Amino acid sequence: SDLVEHGYTNTDTAGFSNIIIPVSALKDGTNKVSIRFIDKMDNEVEMIDFTNVVKVNTYTISVGTVTNGAVSLSSETGIAGDTITVTTTPDTGYKLSKIYVDGIAISGNTFTVSKNHTVTATFEKIVYTITVGEVTNGKVEVSSKTANFGNVITVTATGNLGYKCTSILVDGKAIAGKTFTVLKN
Repeated sequence: SDLVEHGYTNTDTAGFSNIIIPVSALKDGTNKVSIRFIDKMDNEVEMIDFTNVVKVNTYTISVGTVTNGAVSLSSETGIAGDTITVTTTPDTGYKLSKIYVDGIAISGNTFTVSKNHTVTATFEKIVYTITVGEVTNGKVEVSSKTANFGNVITVTATGNLGYKCTSILVDGKAIAGKTFTVLKN
């Protein structure tokens, strides 16, 4: 709902059985105060509205310095109680490590506004695993069994007596030479 109502009722006012004063906090940060006078027969006598009588604090939500990825917010402003959703986009070869609100790691990707906030995130390199598949009539070794995106891996293939290596396959495709660049597991 865009409206939160708080009310006050007075039943001891001279000439009236009720004076109801609801204060409605609107999502745009304004307040609306309505005063409704009801006589002893429960008839509404008068209704007076005041808008922007009280201003609700609007807080700023900003993104701090982020490397190896990007952070975006569902809103850059909010009032106390609003929920902000954080969307993260890691650079190629990275994955999200943690999201921080005011320097404190949060669980999940949402938080509740309570003041001005700064949101950041950390991204870590993805460590890819390099595995050697089934080899017949020889032996294959790689320069590293783990690598980061963009690392170059050297493959050494040695044939058994009477055999020679005719091709080196990476992810089912022949490579030219004895090296390849890591782009995935």
